[in-house]
Amino acid sequence: MIYAYRDLGDYAKEYFEKANYYAVLSKYQEYTASSYINLARIYTLKEQNDKAIEYYNKAIAIGKEYNLTNSLAAAMNETRILYIRKKRL
Repeated sequence: MIYAYRDLGDYAKEYFEKANYYAVLSKYQEYTASSYINLARIYTLKEQNDKAIEYYNKAIAIGKEYNLTNSLAAAMNETRILYIRKKRL
């Protein structure tokens, strides 16, 4: 995630997409949910909030289905923040 905060968002996005690909292949849902959250964070930093919400919603769905409380809480909290920002705009 450090690349994302150092204005290397495109670089970070490329590697998070690869991580997501392998997480989905692994069928280990905790990794998959985390990879969606990381992609959502990249889109948030790039101010592409609708795309970020899309990825957070994917993580939320996995979190609910597999009872992944940490991933679910992170995705829901960060989605909430994006909706608050959108409302202020």
